[in-house]
Amino acid sequence: MTPPDSDRVGLVFVHGFRSGPEAWESFVSLIEQDQDLSGVETLLFRYASPALPPLPWRRVPSTDDAAGTLHSALENEAGRYRSLILVGHSHGGLVIQRYLSWMLREGRAPELAAISQVVLFACPNDGSQFAQSWRRSWMGWNPQERQLRTLDSAVKETQRIVLRGVVYAQDITATSCPVPVAVYAGDSDQIVTATSARSVFPDAGTLSGGHSGIIRPQDDDDESYRTLKRLVLRHTPASIGAAESPRIPRRVIGSRSRRPRRRARRLTALSAAAVMLLTAGWFLLPRADADDQPTPDTRGGLVDMSPDAPGALEPAPDGPDTVQECRTPLGDIQRQIFIVPCTERSSDGVLISSEIQAMEPGGIAGELTVWVWLMRVDQDAIKQRRYDLIRDESTVEACRFGLSNDSDVVRCERLIVPDQEGRYVAVTAVGEQYAPLPRSWSDPGFSGTSGRGVDWPAP
Repeated sequence: MTPPDSDRVGLVFVHGFRSGPEAWESFVSLIEQDQDLSGVETLLFRYASPALPPLPWRRVPSTDDAAGTLHSALENEAGRYRSLILVGHSHGGLVIQRYLSWMLREGRAPELAAISQVVLFACPNDGSQFAQSWRRSWMGWNPQERQLRTLDSAVKETQRIVLRGVVYAQDITATSCPVPVAVYAGDSDQIVTATSARSVFPDAGTLSGGHSGIIRPQDDDDESYRTLKRLVLRHTPASIGAAESPRIPRRVIGSRSRRPRRRARRLTALSAAAVMLLTAGWFLLPRADADDQPTPDTRGGLVDMSPDAPGALEPAPDGPDTVQECRTPLGDIQRQIFIVPCTERSSDGVLISSEIQAMEPGGIAGELTVWVWLMRVDQDAIKQRRYDLIRDESTVEACRFGLSNDSDVVRCERLIVPDQEGRYVAVTAVGEQYAPLPRSWSDPGFSGTSGRGVDWPAP
């Protein structure tokens, strides 16, 4: 980046999936009226993220493309500031992380010293399960959508590089530069859960608001605005805040806004209609008989869930008696793994499972034991922390495994037919040593890590 010729701070906003710079209007309007932030100038980064398929001779930029555009924008337009603060929402947070990881891989980490803070709002660090099947079917033409899927390998690799080279960095080297990264979840966000937004980042919090509401503060007393202002002032000297020179109005950087002509709009609509017809045709194609499909080993144990395996991380098939509920991936920093407990109800019973994936490309050292068991949901027992009253030792499945890379996903599972009606949930635990039961099983307050529940039998 070029040497700064201003003492002002550049606040760079990066929008999310199928959005644009206008998403930040509430934040920017409040900043422009805030005298405490008179030394801050807002830069609205734009990248193409259309809601409809593009014309045949155009393509939608991938997350890597958007990160490259962000790099160019910061090089060409934002280098004149004393320091930069990058703020991302949803997929925009993935774009920022991809930019940071690219700089680290290219040996240009010292240039990141110009960035004093990174703030991510509702970023799907572990993916988003919201309408995932629908997104794959109807938005599969958009390469950015693939990065929003749970446990996406490119997203996790980027996260690993950023954690090592930015978040936990101690010194500035060719491949590391310490930059504070703060991540925030929305307490009522159903699109990106709090677990996914916070993920494994150490400086994580939860703010009031849904997926969009978290970046639409109503006034300067709104929790999200006060949080961002606090972080900005932390890196803005008082002398800059009291600057008397006029503030430059907000600027849009990055990709240019293209307003299609009427004919182009018609062609875009026709393209969207074609995609819809092709998708509908796919669902109408005859399917192979059930006997032709691979079936999971419901006797328990490990199941190959690598990306090439049939059904890997796919939702359960739709049906009146079949439903699958999986928790957003949880990060275990100590063991360097991601954990996804799932509960699936079918006509055969309740299938409980725990999917495990390594964080690092080299996998994990040695082997781990994963336990999964069935727990009946009883609010009274949960409030009293008497989990021993609602877990069943006879349902425990213990699996031993190793992971040689971060692409393979293994699963410990068991099919159970509950002996009474109610709501049930899969619970899991992980340890280094093998034993039939988790080490803390005898503790009445031992809860393990639970997934999401299903009703048995089907309503």
